[in-house]
Amino acid sequence: MFSNDDIDLLRNSFISEFERRGLSSVSGKGDMQVGIYLVTSNETAFSGYNDHVGGRSNDYSTYRGTWGYGYAPGNTSKQQSKLKGTLIMNVYDRSNKQVWQAISTGAVNENYKTRDKSIPGKVSTIMKKFPVKPL
Repeated sequence: MFSNDDIDLLRNSFISEFERRGLSSVSGKGDMQVGIYLVTSNETAFSGYNDHVGGRSNDYSTYRGTWGYGYAPGNTSKQQSKLKGTLIMNVYDRSNKQVWQAISTGAVNENYKTRDKSIPGKVSTIMKKFPVKPL
């Protein structure tokens, strides 16, 4: 799922975005606190289709006769699973009052080699709505 490197990359991406806005990270009590939550789930989707139409059927009785088409049992289905992630960032002021929140949901890039590009890009997209704009 996520490695410690992924978590560090996520944290460093947010720090970089805050620094672009003239804010710096401190180890003690600062003017604001940031909480980042990452929730993942596996989603499974099923798809199917029927592309076979059967032949004619004949049903004749003393009252009526019918001719029609029936459907053959030619169902094909496919199952796909993907990892979905939700990233929640909360910003709190000095008195622990929540002052801003961002939520982003999407498919998790399961290719570990390209996460170093996709994670900072996602963080940058989230931070575009942050009230403090880059300098």
